[in-house]
Amino acid sequence: MKPALPYFHERRKPLARTMRRHWQVLLGVCLLSLVSACGAKSGQDDTAMGSIDGYNSTDQAITPFYVNNHGGVSINAYSGGGSVCCILYPRKWHPGLTAKVKWATSSGKSDGDPTQTWHEAEVPIEPYDVPGSMNVHFLPNDEVRIVIFNGSPRAEGYKGPPYPEAPPGWSTRSDVEDAGVPPVPAAPQGETK
Repeated sequence: MKPALPYFHERRKPLARTMRRHWQVLLGVCLLSLVSACGAKSGQDDTAMGSIDGYNSTDQAITPFYVNNHGGVSINAYSGGGSVCCILYPRKWHPGLTAKVKWATSSGKSDGDPTQTWHEAEVPIEPYDVPGSMNVHFLPNDEVRIVIFNGSPRAEGYKGPPYPEAPPGWSTRSDVEDAGVPPVPAAPQGETK
């Protein structure tokens, strides 16, 4: 006759495996629910969700910037694409819609002053018809514009500032570094007869 203790352990093993599988299934269902919720519009019909994309049209580096305390991305001088996910905003634009933008600037040159200077502004969000990315434009004289658009400043129909472009001869390198570098040759033009 078998003792009771080993029999008890034999019965418990399948029960433990079954319980573990139930927990795995339950955990899988929970994770699937979370993933589905993240991919949803925003959970409410009156809000939309989009990435925050930054574009810097100044000679200063943006180190970093935040919109309503979301963000934390840095953008070099005269560049774009600093992007972070995600921010909620009203699905439909209405007059008086603003966002609080906070950003730090420092020299855009490699040998410039790295000291950060913080700025803050309540920025109007420009009218939009369709939800999209929140494009934040940093312009000269501490001007900031926010354009909601399903695309970048290079996309057709974009109603905000153009994609940042450095002025001719501007470089992130110091003047000393640039001194020994030959100028970039002009792009070849079409042949003339």
